[in-house]
Amino acid sequence: MTTHAGLPDLFGRATVVMGGHAGLREGMQLLRGYSASFREEVTDSADSAKACLEAFGERVSAHFAAEEGPDYFGTFADESLSLLQGITQLKLEHTELSRLLAALRDFQDIELRPVEFSRALDAFLESFVAHERREHALLQDFFTAGDSELPAQR
Repeated sequence: MTTHAGLPDLFGRATVVMGGHAGLREGMQLLRGYSASFREEVTDSADSAKACLEAFGERVSAHFAAEEGPDYFGTFADESLSLLQGITQLKLEHTELSRLLAALRDFQDIELRPVEFSRALDAFLESFVAHERREHALLQDFFTAGDSELPAQR
């Protein structure tokens, strides 16, 4: 595998990026709690939900940027051309998830439309989880490929 000066090897970089999922999971749990309240039309936490969503959005943006950089997806694509199509799809999903997240962040008057907001938030979270599962499966396939399929150490 290609090693870049000053950076951990590919497995190390994957470990760092995957470690960022812990913070995302915490944010998702909080957002699911807010969504459950809004489904019941309890809106006294609308301001804190918006703040949580804003913080989660910043984390997701940083997470996507790290993944799409040349030292992560770029390196996987360089090391395994068979991953290129999957990586391209994941990047397209990043764009769509970012659009959905922006719409949630711009959502006005949660207090007046809590159930609608809850549905939109739940749909985003479901899409995000499905995306992360596809990403995990793609990377797992790479790391568990037979020795004959792995590139030679350089």
